Amino acid sequence: MVDFATRGAEVNSAVADSYGQIGDSVAAMVSGIDEQIGGKLSSIFQGSVSAVTSYAQTWRDLYNELVGNSIVPDMVNGIAFQFGRMP
Repeated sequence: MVDFATRGAEVNSAVADSYGQIGDSVAAMVSGIDEQIGGKLSSIFQGSVSAVTSYAQTWRDLYNELVGNSIVPDMVNGIAFQFGRMP
């Protein structure tokens, strides 16, 4: 006859050991992925930030040239003046 109480304890022990080994394996896998990919993702992210910052500065410079330093407002004022001279 099978002693289920003893076998049940053995099964519980085996399952508990398996969970520990699975947890250790998953932790090692995640650590390895982080080591292999983490640096590359950081590099890609920094490159993206640099590109976006450069594009934003280009648009700021363009705005400053056209509006902030009064090319467009002066042109609009000049056109309005010329229209005002019309009969």
